[in-house]
Amino acid sequence: MSPRIGAIMRGELWEAFAEACEDIGCDAVLLSDGGKEAADPPTFDTIDAVVVELSEHKEAVDLAQRAQKLFLPIAGIGLEDNIQSPALEELCEVVLSSREDVAAWVQGISEREIESEKGSLTVVCGAHGAPGRTTVTLSLARELSNKSTKVVVIDADHSAPSLGFLLAVPQDIGGFQAALRSARVEGVDINTLLTPMVLVNQPKGAYRLLSAGITPWEEKSLDQKALERLLSRLVEEGFHCVLDTAAISTGTTHRMLETTAPLATHVVGITHPSDVGVTRFIRAWSVITALAPDVSAKILVRAPRKGLSLSRDAIRQTLWEYAACEAISFLDNPTARSDQAEAGASPAIRALGHEILGTREGRVTSAPNTGRISQKALSRLLPALIRKRLA
Repeated sequence: MSPRIGAIMRGELWEAFAEACEDIGCDAVLLSDGGKEAADPPTFDTIDAVVVELSEHKEAVDLAQRAQKLFLPIAGIGLEDNIQSPALEELCEVVLSSREDVAAWVQGISEREIESEKGSLTVVCGAHGAPGRTTVTLSLARELSNKSTKVVVIDADHSAPSLGFLLAVPQDIGGFQAALRSARVEGVDINTLLTPMVLVNQPKGAYRLLSAGITPWEEKSLDQKALERLLSRLVEEGFHCVLDTAAISTGTTHRMLETTAPLATHVVGITHPSDVGVTRFIRAWSVITALAPDVSAKILVRAPRKGLSLSRDAIRQTLWEYAACEAISFLDNPTARSDQAEAGASPAIRALGHEILGTREGRVTSAPNTGRISQKALSRLLPALIRKRLA
């Protein structure tokens, strides 16, 4: 079923846009002409996405902001290529400039709606010495459980497992080993896999936990087929799984990551903002991209608001150039303790949760387009120390 697109634009642009939507079999409705504020504000109840004309009209900006609060995907469009509207461009995930762009965007919206009915597997990873993998795993689990009843968290960190400790779950009831044994049977019932899981209640929801996993010496004999079957069955049944993994040493990986990364729908890399932290992460990230070259990837930088040795632009630009990833965000003091869950997730975690759950829960967001930075600015931004280490 084609999505229903709400349009916020003037009459002459609306006629062309409506014709383009009709050609691709998409239903479009005019919400506002973007001019004076209407007596009866339009409703978004039956709208799946919004296209707004790039302008400085206050009503257009207000309606786009309303659409964003409803987590609707928003695209911009203009009569001329050189039209700029910073207030609206900040809200738009893409700017449409042709009928081909409209068709591709509408097709993407349709595919995202289909994908939102499926489960997902998010692998959280990082380089050796980079703190924050477990913290991000728990923060993401809480965010997902606010909007979905099908969330599973798995402690797959064989070197320093800590999820069970943070959540006060005894090792003898962690459930990971029991779930793996059940997954050895082909065609295993989903309820059999869910039985050993521990239910973790949150103020606004709950998620299931598999902890007390494997030790470093057991990791070498990991039953990869059982692990693949466990994760695949959960995703097939619509569960959103978040996997906390062990640190990646320079130039090496481990069997847990080799098994799970190719199955992942999302990979989240955690890095420390220091020169050494960024350098280690870039080398570790090459291992991840080799295992899962086509996965949706995001980099989160554990960085305080003050006291950074490098500017955020410098860190973002360095990661963008060497890790080839544009989705880069910064985390400000995330907390792992469950009794602090009501403090709310950071914007980066919320955006990631929205992306995992699909269009209706949130639109895909990414870091600013660092590719627009000039070569002159580039030479000033990239730290020479990191360049030297990566040479």
